[in-house]
This record gives sequence, structure tokens and C-alpha cells, in this order.
Amino acid sequence: MLALMPAFQGLMSVVLLLLILNVAYSIFTRKAINPFSSRLLRWSLMLSVIYILGSIGSRHPDRTSFEVIQKSSVALMGILLIAGNLNHPGLQFQAKRIFILSNILALLYCLLFGAYKVLQIGEPEYLFYTKLSVFLHPGYFAMYLSLCFAFLIDDLKRKEKLLGYSSLNWIALIIIAVGIYLLASKSGILTALAIILIFAIRAVKHSVNLRKSILVAALSFIALIITFSLIPSKSNRIRTIFSDFTSVKEKKDYQLNTTGQRILIWRAASEVIENNFWIGTGVGNENFEMDRIFEREGQNFLLEKKPNAHNQFLQVFMALGVSGFLFFCAYLLIPVYYSIKRKDIILLSFAIIVILNALTESTFNRQAGVLFWAVWAFILIDGNEALTDSNKKS
Repeated sequence: MLALMPAFQGLMSVVLLLLILNVAYSIFTRKAINPFSSRLLRWSLMLSVIYILGSIGSRHPDRTSFEVIQKSSVALMGILLIAGNLNHPGLQFQAKRIFILSNILALLYCLLFGAYKVLQIGEPEYLFYTKLSVFLHPGYFAMYLSLCFAFLIDDLKRKEKLLGYSSLNWIALIIIAVGIYLLASKSGILTALAIILIFAIRAVKHSVNLRKSILVAALSFIALIITFSLIPSKSNRIRTIFSDFTSVKEKKDYQLNTTGQRILIWRAASEVIENNFWIGTGVGNENFEMDRIFEREGQNFLLEKKPNAHNQFLQVFMALGVSGFLFFCAYLLIPVYYSIKRKDIILLSFAIIVILNALTESTFNRQAGVLFWAVWAFILIDGNEALTDSNKKS
């Protein structure tokens, strides 16, 4: 779980070693599980094969090998997690607790560091967006916090609390809500609101007490957004959305905020897709094809930044063509399928978090996004299934 803590992204090699040792111990004690019985793992292996085939004849081998390794690490993580006895009693509960606490500690450190910089320099921007998120990109940090948000809201109806006491759960919810807003990730805020909505819908159908709790959480978060939106600040990214949409045609790429720049990037990606609809550009070539369009359009700022598509669906479509795109869409819908089948609101929340963030970021192009998907998808899907099968046998 260290790999999912925002402050420990650099310890991936240590985590892999620990997981390998855990698998070896599980095999030695005869507690290992056959990982290839997992549907998610089989699909993950197919995704790896598709990326390997899509890399044939690549013009940029360094970039291509990075992409293939990045996507293949999902299957590797699945094998290590499942074979290492994923149905160990209490795994999910402890994993959720560690995940919440680690994210809160990382957020508190960011807030304290930001406050120190504000007092030292007098610059409030250190409490917002990239200057606040010192460990990783704020969009990915907000994605982590959104899952913590879902865990804690779901925990309101449970007797055994993740943090021990109801009061601590509420404090954690408030801290995380504040963190999501201050990180100023538009997809993060949208994701938190979507999570509140699906829990509110469930609450309407069930407990009156839970309904009140969800209502309080929803109103508090909405009030927080409205309050901060009224505060004058260069970091008020909510207002910049409307500005970028209305001025993207008149302004140069360097004059736009991130929303406007994304619009230009998405237009370039759409043109690449149009020119390579059936088989794609090949893995590792897609971003270079966008660079050609930036150069042609005189968008020198974007050409210098060399961004990815900032949309995982467009990224896959550019690289692999329509068939690869359809496979990837089906792959991301696996958690949705299981959430409906099991009536699992946490799994549904996880799916919504991944899909919404994939619309504004190429989440599978960064370790932070790949790890988030790989670890939690296998824990929430195969961990639950293993526990259910174990309970049936006993």
C-alpha cells in the first residue's frame, strides 16, 4: 500500500519487492491463489498484448517501451496481489484505513508547508493547486482523496468505523473536502460531487438517519465550494473554466488557462484520430503526431510543453485505433459491471472516479494513475470475490 501513498511514489521498487516476498511466502504456506482465474487479470493481460502488438514498427522506441511497460504493470500488479492471498481476512478494511490515513497525513503536510510559505513569502498561491500538491500532480492527489471521500461516506452506516470513532470520520471528511477544493482539480471537485450524488440516491432508498448524514455532507461540500469561489484569487480555477471556453478562439495558447489549453490539445488529438482512425498511429507515436499539428497551427507554447492528450480515451484511440479504443472502454467498464452485479456502491464510486478523471487526464500514462487502478481494482473486485467464495465454502 505504500505505493498508493502520495508521499511515497518513489518507493515502487520497494513495494514490488515486498509483494514478491509475500507471494513467495503464500506459495510456501500453500495459501497462494491462482491469479489467472481473475477476469480482470485476463483482460489486463489482453491489454498488455494489445499494446505490445501496437508497438510493432514504432518510430520512437524509447517512448514506446515506456508505454508498454506502464500498461503491462497493471497485469503484474494483479498477479502479485491475487497470488499473494488477496482474500486474507480484514485486508480491505486495513487497506482502506491505511489509504485514508496516509492521504490525510500527506494533505496535512502540504497544508502546513503551504501555510509556512504564505507566512514566509506572503504568497497565497502556495495553498492552491500545484504549489499546494508537493508530492504529485494535484489531479491525481484529488483522485486519491475522492476515493477516501467515498470510503468515509460509506463508513457512516457501519458499526465498525475505519478510524475508530464517528467524530474522527467526520473530521476526516471535512479535511478531505477542503483538500479536494484547495487542490483546485476540476475533475476532483466534479468527482466528489458525483460521489455525494450516488450516495444520496442510495440514502433516499434506505435509512432516514443515513439520509440526514449524507445531506449534511452534501450541503457542507457545496457550501465550501460556493464560499471559496467568492474569494478573490488568481487560483480560483472554477471561474477560469468559463473564461477559457469563451476566449479560446481569440487567445494564443500561452494566454489560456489549463482548460483552454486542453481544448486545443483535444482538437489536435481528434485530428490525429481522424487521420489514423482504423489502426492508430502505433504506441508511442501519438504525441509526436499532435506536435506536428501544434507546429502547423503556430501553437509554440504547447509544442514546447509536448503534452499528452489529457484524456485517456483519446490517448488510446490515437495510439491503437478504433478497435483498441473499444477494448479499453470495455476494460474500464469491468468495475461498473461488478458494482451493478453485487450492488457495491464503493466499487461504483471507484469506477466513476477513474472514468471521470480519464476524461481530463491520460491517467494510465502516469505511475500514480496506473497504481491507483491496478491496486484498487483488484482489491475491490477480486478481493471481494475471493472473500465471498471463501464464505460460501465455510
